[in-house]
Amino acid sequence: MGSPISPVIANIWAICIWHFEKEALRETLKKPEVWFRYVGDIFVIWRLGKADLRKFLIFLNNQNPNIYFITDIEENFPS
Repeated sequence: MGSPISPVIANIWAICIWHFEKEALRETLKKPEVWFRYVGDIFVIWRLGKADLRKFLIFLNNQNPNIYFITDIEENFPS
């Protein structure tokens, strides 16, 4: 990130990811209740069950061969 062009590339990448998210969330039938992204991390609240979450993850990973999603699932989160 020391190169003078790094901020420009980071901004272009952010716009590409924003477009990817917009299109992917528009095309899917079952959507997360909450979707927040910060740089390379995405926070999602999913209340539709594990099977549908796996299908959603497969759907996302099939949208672009250069973008790959993985999950960390928190269960029984204390209220």
